[in-house]
Amino acid sequence: MAATALTVGSTAFFGYKMYQSASGSEIEIGFENDLVSQVVQEELFSAETIAFWPSPNRSLVVAAEDINSELGISVISPALTAERLRAAGIATSIETMTAGERAQTFYAAAEALNADFIVTLTMIGTETDSNVFSIRRSTYTANYDVVVYSHSSNAEVWTSRLIAELGIGRNIPSQSEIDEVAGRAVADRIIDFSEGDFIVSYIDGETPEIRLVERRSPSSILLP
Repeated sequence: MAATALTVGSTAFFGYKMYQSASGSEIEIGFENDLVSQVVQEELFSAETIAFWPSPNRSLVVAAEDINSELGISVISPALTAERLRAAGIATSIETMTAGERAQTFYAAAEALNADFIVTLTMIGTETDSNVFSIRRSTYTANYDVVVYSHSSNAEVWTSRLIAELGIGRNIPSQSEIDEVAGRAVADRIIDFSEGDFIVSYIDGETPEIRLVERRSPSSILLP
């Protein structure tokens, strides 16, 4: 067995952290279909500016604030990004774009913004599970697509499905609170990457199945 330094990812669900909303509710954040390139650590080390994509909610406003305070990197807020891209004639509705269109848009946006990274978080839907036939209490889940684009690599260096889940009880947070928690989680993951802390999967040498999904240092990832 030998160490590897390749791009790593997982098609499994990874439970990340439990967060508390402003109103006191616990919201569990997980990631699904997670893919991260290890070049992101080195690129974050030398990055000067991160731009946050326009969003109809406060998720990326919160993420921008956390990144700025924790990493000390200059940030371009969603509102300022929207203003500059509108002036440059660059579309921001990435949810309707093909993969090729999105790649072209991110490159043009990074050039216009003079940004090293672009961060997007798109709400894709919510669902409620009443758990009628289960002892578990009812849950509410909000789903988001997250993308981090690197101008240096001209590639998406992190893509994932962010899942925010909470049990439905007497104290139900607003959607705005859930969005803010999602933004905090995105910022925390980017901070993880800057420290070389990646979410990876590895294959059990005795079976063809993914056995574990863990957070590990890249230098300790072992594949058969």
